[in-house]
Amino acid sequence: MIDMTNNGKAIFEFTFPDNALNDDHPVFSPPFATSNDTFWQLKFYKADPDNRAYSVLYLIAIPNHEEALTTGTWEKRAKLSVMLYIKSEQYEKFNPIKTDKYSVRSYSWGVNFPLLKNHQTVNVGIIFSDTAVERQINNIENANIQLNFNDGFILTHKSILIKRSEYFRKFFHDAKETKEKKRKLDTTTTTATTTTTTTSNTTMNQNFVIINIPDYPRQTFHETKARIEIYKRLHFDNVVKVLFSEGYKWKDLKDDMVDYIVSHFDKIKDTPEYKLLAVDNRGHPAIVVLMQEIIANLFYKKSK
Repeated sequence: MIDMTNNGKAIFEFTFPDNALNDDHPVFSPPFATSNDTFWQLKFYKADPDNRAYSVLYLIAIPNHEEALTTGTWEKRAKLSVMLYIKSEQYEKFNPIKTDKYSVRSYSWGVNFPLLKNHQTVNVGIIFSDTAVERQINNIENANIQLNFNDGFILTHKSILIKRSEYFRKFFHDAKETKEKKRKLDTTTTTATTTTTTTSNTTMNQNFVIINIPDYPRQTFHETKARIEIYKRLHFDNVVKVLFSEGYKWKDLKDDMVDYIVSHFDKIKDTPEYKLLAVDNRGHPAIVVLMQEIIANLFYKKSK
């Protein structure tokens, strides 16, 4: 998961399921970048080889060509403000880490966290400040998106929004599909197309997009954030319980979880939670409607 906060900080978060964790061997995140030539990777030990009373999370610098030929410290990385964190059922903790000593001889530095217990999914992540992401916000030279708010506007780039926002990733995907359908329709009816599409909230042309952002209540914003956090923590072993106990009360979250169950049904149907639901479904007022929806989606998926 890649995200961007309102003040331009870059956040990279990765999920390690319990079955991927081993006390004696590390797990690695995919490489990620804070600029076009600054790459990183996270390495996590459930039990620190040097002190098994703690877990440890390392930030590894992947040297670029220039850094690989330099014997001194890497000054560009030294300017970053960095926070490593771990989120789990057991705790949620953040620890700062300095980047002023990274070099070709010392490219991996770690921070200890309280020892994690077994049988839990772990989210590890990192928060960067003063990265290239910040410099790409409100930069007229690089911008091709303008976000209009009631109290002002922000200039940014489409690639940033797609990479760091679930909402805008879907927004541009839907816009592309709509444009493609319109192109096919225009081709069929030999109707001339225009280079600009305008709706009440969006104006598009070939090089620039203006999006008017409604002034949603803060409650809606927090509900959306909560939905994303819950979705990130879904797993084969907990999704049935979450959906049938509380999740069905919120349509967007319910739809997310139904899709998750359908996509992973072969594994979820063998979990204790699913088997228990089949035996005793008392206390689940929405079970009939939800099971009908799940079964209908399963049949639709198999028929495709």
